[in-house]
Amino acid sequence: MQRYNIIKNKLQNLFRKSYYFISAFFMLVSFFSFSFAQTSGPAFEIVPNNYNFSAGDVVFFNLESFKVETKKSNINWILNGKSILSGFGKDSIKITVPERESSLAVRLTTPEGEVYDNDFRLYNKSVIIYWEATDSYVPDWYRGKRMLVKGGTARVHAFSNITTNGVKISDNDLLYTWEINGKIQQDESGLGKNFLDIYASEVEGTSMEIKVTVTPRLSNDETVAVENIEMVDTRAVFYLKGGNNVNKKALVDSYKFDLSDFILMVEPFFFSLDKKMSYYWNVNGREVVGTNERGFKAGKIGKSSNIKIKIEHDVKLFQEAESELEANF
Repeated sequence: MQRYNIIKNKLQNLFRKSYYFISAFFMLVSFFSFSFAQTSGPAFEIVPNNYNFSAGDVVFFNLESFKVETKKSNINWILNGKSILSGFGKDSIKITVPERESSLAVRLTTPEGEVYDNDFRLYNKSVIIYWEATDSYVPDWYRGKRMLVKGGTARVHAFSNITTNGVKISDNDLLYTWEINGKIQQDESGLGKNFLDIYASEVEGTSMEIKVTVTPRLSNDETVAVENIEMVDTRAVFYLKGGNNVNKKALVDSYKFDLSDFILMVEPFFFSLDKKMSYYWNVNGREVVGTNERGFKAGKIGKSSNIKIKIEHDVKLFQEAESELEANF
């Protein structure tokens, strides 16, 4: 642990000397408002209310985003290449799952004219895999998926709909054999073991291939499902809070403030929750000394200000994120 801390401190000091990042800041102390620098992943997610569905089931889908305002955007839902719902603020839909494997796509156009696309595959398989990070931070109001980052953990579920003579076979009568990157996980495999806990290495790769083979107790028939889990970057996201109202729209690149007094918050999306994070704020190239909080409260400080934030996990060496925002008044 001592050697680890020495290496971490050297890397942190080298970063500060090389980039002269930790300058100065001006605002914040409370809850919502966000902007992130370089990240991976789509601008929005398509989230079903139930992942264990089959043909004929009615499923509700919602769009979740911390980058765009879905309620103010023009949204087009497309099922197998055909538009089935479109309009401003149409960020939810009810669908009867088709008999065949299908694609549910969404094109979102913001009020500023930015266009974003994403899609969701509707599989009619006997076994499907769903996963979500287990130690990944997201705000209470965020309904999207907890993503996996380096040094994080996740739980992978296998939802089975295997039948015999029209009757669904219980999980306790199914043998689940799990593999990670081609290596069988003996201790995690067995009868009724329909989930797998995984750890994302901090130094090896940026993706993991998860495979599960499901076999009924009294049969040699096998059903296989495979999922490739991509790790994403941690994110530092600015949000604005003014008075008693919280604006859940991420503040990206620049923002025109029309409030004389407000709270600017940063949310450490997807950071591991086992230890606290450190926050380094800048305003106009000058470090805010003695500040290690998620936000500050401030009023107007000139016609424009450049605000920067760097977040570092206190234990996970590669979990850090940066963002900056041009604040205009």
